[in-house]
Amino acid sequence: MSKTNCLIGLAALLCMGTASAQIPVGGSVPPAAIAEVLKQLPPGAATNYNRLRIGTHLDLPSQLKTVHEGANYLLTPTGYRLVLPTATSRETQQILQRTLTAAARIGTFTTVETALLTIAGDDVRLVVDHQNKLVAFEPNH
Repeated sequence: MSKTNCLIGLAALLCMGTASAQIPVGGSVPPAAIAEVLKQLPPGAATNYNRLRIGTHLDLPSQLKTVHEGANYLLTPTGYRLVLPTATSRETQQILQRTLTAAARIGTFTTVETALLTIAGDDVRLVVDHQNKLVAFEPNH
């Protein structure tokens, strides 16, 4: 069985609530493969679980330099989008402009949500709008 077929079966089981395994994304499977898997699920099936809880291999490519680039890379296969800060949101702009640290390339298996928090830093929290599939970073004061 191909890797894609395994992922389709696993995604279907997750959507039906009969499996607790994780679908690897990011460094484990190309983002395009995950997007293809999600397209092949029955209508509505891919919306029955939190896509930010999908498993990912946190080993971002070396060409990604900032939190903004890393977050977009992690979010692309999930269908979620990063909310860009307004001109008045200086703190959020600074978070997105941070240089990725070694933590972004540690090679561990985690969820997309945890990976986003890892690359952003300890002083950041995620704000998620699941209905509109939007994610934003904000300072954790």
